[in-house]
Order: sequence, then structure tokens, then C-alpha cells
Amino acid sequence: MGYEGEVKVIDFGIAKASRRNQATQCGLIKGKVGYMSPEQAEGRELDLRSDIFAIGAVLYEMLTGERLYQGDTMSVLAKARKAEFEPPENLVDNLPRLLSQVLHRTLAKNREDRYQSCRELLADVERSIRDLALRPTMRGLAGFMKNMYKKSIPAEEEALRNAASMTIEGGDQKYDATVFVDTNSIEQAAIKKKISIFGALAVGKTSLTRRFVDNAYTGDYNFTLGVTVCKKHIRYEGRKVDIDIWDFEGEDNINQTTPGVIANIDGYILVVDSTRASTLKRAISICKRAETTSPGIPFVCVVNKFDLSKNSEITPETLTGLEAKGWIIIKTSAKTGLGINKAFMKLIAKMLQNP
Repeated sequence: MGYEGEVKVIDFGIAKASRRNQATQCGLIKGKVGYMSPEQAEGRELDLRSDIFAIGAVLYEMLTGERLYQGDTMSVLAKARKAEFEPPENLVDNLPRLLSQVLHRTLAKNREDRYQSCRELLADVERSIRDLALRPTMRGLAGFMKNMYKKSIPAEEEALRNAASMTIEGGDQKYDATVFVDTNSIEQAAIKKKISIFGALAVGKTSLTRRFVDNAYTGDYNFTLGVTVCKKHIRYEGRKVDIDIWDFEGEDNINQTTPGVIANIDGYILVVDSTRASTLKRAISICKRAETTSPGIPFVCVVNKFDLSKNSEITPETLTGLEAKGWIIIKTSAKTGLGINKAFMKLIAKMLQNP
């Protein structure tokens, strides 16, 4: 996990080793004992459900602050074969029942009792986040990481500077020392981009925008009828980006998604209310209008579910059909904040590909 809130998946030693031999070797144990599924600890043939167990072991550590198995290597291996671990409820007071259920199902001894796919596991994790009203954001995670490792970060930066300035000698040849330049000290011109937010009335355009810009929740700001402009300054892959976000509120006859407006933007987000199928028709109409005025202009479609108590009126098949036509569709929740940062960053990435 990086200091800017990004999550990184590393350490593919087992994956590299497995590529050298395509046949699964039963009876041969590879991997870290503390994260092994029972079948892996016994040297049996593995499938993706063993990886799901390992995910559960990581989640167990995150929620309890303790390793799944305690003891030396041999005792841990014996416990792993039986999936014997301290119930998380014994380690965490008032552990939410939803999270407890997710953990126990992920760490089930018999793989038939576990989640059968990561998609299935993710659905329950996201449901838990919504029901518990959690609001994870990349910015919040970055703050948490920088605070936790505030003593380590300066030492790491110093070590990188020292490594970058080392002189390399090879035989009689002496190479010049690398000059380390702190790019933060160099004033760089910011890339300026303009994003517009389109959609039908009350689909959550303002809520999504204000959550992305300053993490404001509904009730922390007043809704207005007309156009509001929010400014956001970010860094994307080392580049400074200044964004103007134009929130065109209300119906089409109010928000004026005219050719003149569309021609002066660098990208746009279509917001759809998943509980109102009519809002998707409106989004498709706006997209056609934009394509006529500015062919190829980047956009992302956000399928928002603000009211979690209502069922979706937009079918997965409909969304799949749009994705087949090249649409980027991201499911979000203005209520919980899920997916909002992803939607904006996806659009920014597309805009920067076409400067």
C-alpha cells in the first residue's frame, strides 16, 4: 500500500515458479504458511478458492491486528491444515456481524463452503461497506498511511537520495554519479482540464461532484438550480492537473447541454440513477448529442445508487451492451462514496491520453 493511498499487489514468487512447470504437483507445498488454505497446507491440488482463503487471512489481520495462526512454523502448519484460528469476535469488541460473516465464509475449512469467486466476495464486502455507512477514499487512506509511517518516510527518502547519488565503478571505467533532483522543488506548469457533469434531475450529480472535490456529504452544502463550478487540483502520474468541474444541475432545458457547451469541455461524466431507467435514456441522448458536436470526446458513465433501499431498474445486460459499444461504466454510491474517485480518475486518465 503506497503513501498516496494506492493499493499495490506484489510478491509473485509462487506465480513465477508455477510458470516453470505447467503441471500442478500434488504433495509439494509452496507459499507462506501463515496464509495457506487447508488444502494448500496438505499439499493437495489448488484452485482459486485457495486464493480466496488467503484474502481472508489478510482481512483477518486488518480487522483484528493479529495473525491468523500463532506459533512456530510446524504448529502454524498444523493449524492451517485444520483451519484452526481464534474467532475474530474474541479479539475485537463489537465486531460488526456483517464483517464477521464475511470472514468466516472466506476462511471456511471446506472450500465448497467458501466464496466461489472473488466477484462474489467483493459483492459482500461492498454490501458491508454500504450497510455500515463507511466512506473509504483514496485521500483518507493516504492520510492514514502518511500518519502511520511519518517517522519512516523521511528515512526512506534519504535512502533513495543516497542510492541515486552513488558512483558506479566497473573495471577501469568510472561512471559519473547520478544527480538526484527533487522534482517537487521545480515549478511545473499545471495541465488544465474542464469536466462537465450531465444527467437528469436528482440523479446525484452535485453529491458526486462535492464528494470528489472536498469529500463533502449531503447536508454539508446547499443545492442550487443552475450551474456551479468546483475546482480540484490533483497530481496524476507526477503531473499537476487543475480541473474545473462544471455541474449542470436540473433537466436538459435548464442545464443547457448545447453544442456550444459540449465543444468547450475536455471530457464529461454522465450520471444515471440506477433506480430510474428513464435517466439512462437521458444519458444516451446527451451522449449522442456530444458525439455529434465533438466526436471522440472522453466520457465516463456513472450508475449511481443514492437510495440503497430501492432495487435497480437498469439491468446488467443493458450495461453490458453499452460497454460493448465502448462505454466506461462505473457503479457508484453518492450515499457511501464508493466508486466516485475511480470514476473521476478514469476520466482524467482518458483526457490526459488525448491532451
